[in-house]
Amino acid sequence: MACKSTTFSHALPMIYPIFKNGRRSRGLLTAGLWLYRLLSLGSKLPAPRWLSKVEFAQLKPNLKTEDLIGGYRFYDGQMDDYSLGMWVAKQCREAGVKVIENTIVKKIQPDGKLETQDDVSYSFDRIVNAAGPWAEELLQQSGLSSSVKLDLVRGSHLIVNRYCGQAYLLEVPGERRIFFVLPWKDKTLVGTTEVRQELNDPITCSKEEVNYLLRAYNHWMTDAITEEDIDSTFAGLRPLLSSSDDPSRLTREYAIRRERQLVNVFGGKWTTSCALADKVVKMIN
Repeated sequence: MACKSTTFSHALPMIYPIFKNGRRSRGLLTAGLWLYRLLSLGSKLPAPRWLSKVEFAQLKPNLKTEDLIGGYRFYDGQMDDYSLGMWVAKQCREAGVKVIENTIVKKIQPDGKLETQDDVSYSFDRIVNAAGPWAEELLQQSGLSSSVKLDLVRGSHLIVNRYCGQAYLLEVPGERRIFFVLPWKDKTLVGTTEVRQELNDPITCSKEEVNYLLRAYNHWMTDAITEEDIDSTFAGLRPLLSSSDDPSRLTREYAIRRERQLVNVFGGKWTTSCALADKVVKMIN
């Protein structure tokens, strides 16, 4: 159902500027963007377009132009994931699904048995363990082994009290990873970070992450920001598949494992949710 809804997303024009001594060349970006275009055949979004330094000046962006070569303008989708999640839950209820909230699942079993923390037991034809960062822990506390190991990586964001008229993807100074600056509900969204953490650690934006994002923003933008300009912060925990020592190089793929009546989902994200859901549906039928 969510796959067919466009209510909570819209096309967003992005700019990836290229500077002298940058870690990604114009040729590399050209190949990447056109491959992206090829994989999205049928998309109604405009094709990527190169902008010269002169065209940048005409746009009057709040971007420092020293050592600027040019950049690409391309389009991507921006979504309100919280509102979309609430919409999906509403559609489920209207379709007859019983949604039980604020209830901790204590144990699940391959025979379809499920037990909550208040000692209420259920028996189902199928159980789908799609607990995100808690998927592996739920198996462990149920006395079940997991063939897939999760690597938990926190991503934090700043919401800044000023309107950003243009969306950017920018390289973090001194690093290969990128961060984004996006317009967000009449404010500016700056993100994101990649910090490993344990499941029981607070999922909040740390002081170090605030400073990291402020430094990255102020390195490239003419309208410098301080902590006083921050309206709020938020963070999320990514359930990534363990695959690298470097958190920025961890795979964003997902894994599905079935044991009798129990289907376990590891990893995944909104952009792959439809494909993931189709595979899960086929597996439980």
